[in-house]
Parts: sequence; structure tokens; C-alpha cells
Amino acid sequence: MGNSVYADGMGFFHQGSNGKGIAPGDVCLSPPTPPGVPVPVPYVNMLSASDLTKGSKSVKIQGNPTALESSSEIATSTGDEPATQGLGAGVVTHKIKGKGAFKLWSFTVKVEGKGVDRHGDPMGQN
Repeated sequence: MGNSVYADGMGFFHQGSNGKGIAPGDVCLSPPTPPGVPVPVPYVNMLSASDLTKGSKSVKIQGNPTALESSSEIATSTGDEPATQGLGAGVVTHKIKGKGAFKLWSFTVKVEGKGVDRHGDPMGQN
């Protein structure tokens, strides 16, 4: 399902919107060719709107909860699974398949008293 509701010209990021968050530089320590030390490899880390948690409770967009400022999360990310937790995982976060959250939202459109997160708003991942 696509978007039919917009805030400031950007579609709401809701559970049924097929939205994605993509971060192309998730550098993780990965298994080397033996013998050797862990190798830093950049993975493409992705989030999906279908994994939205802590979304709106009373307001639904196309029948789905929508993401809200400072409270909603994307439960898990994908793409960095080839990295190894035992070798240190992500160079920055030390995680594999971590959560995601919006870092910016609409300041003019609010749902349940909070700004709505939209497609194109910056996200922190993993």
C-alpha cells in the first residue's frame, strides 16, 4: 500500500506504507579468510515500515499505526547479518540487526500531540 496522507508534502511513515530506511555505510567486522583478523566491510543496512513499533494508538493511517516523534521505533534492521557479533559486529554500534528511530519529524502536523515521522525524514539505524 502506498501513501495517501501527507505532512508538509511528505508521506506519513506508517506500518502499511511499504516505507524503507536505507543506510549504505554500516561498517561491520566480518570473518576473514583464515588465518587473519576481522575485516571491516560496509553493508547496506535497511529498515522496513512493517516493523514499526510504538506507533500511534488512537489515530490510524490507512488502518495502520503511524510513526511519531521521539517514541516510535523500527524493531529490527536487515543487511548486516554476514558480520559476526563475536568479532565486534558494527564498528560504531557493536550491534547486528539493531533498531531504528527517526531523528526528525514534522513540526506542523501532529498526531496524539507528537510530530509525525515521514518518508524522507532522517533516521538513526542499528
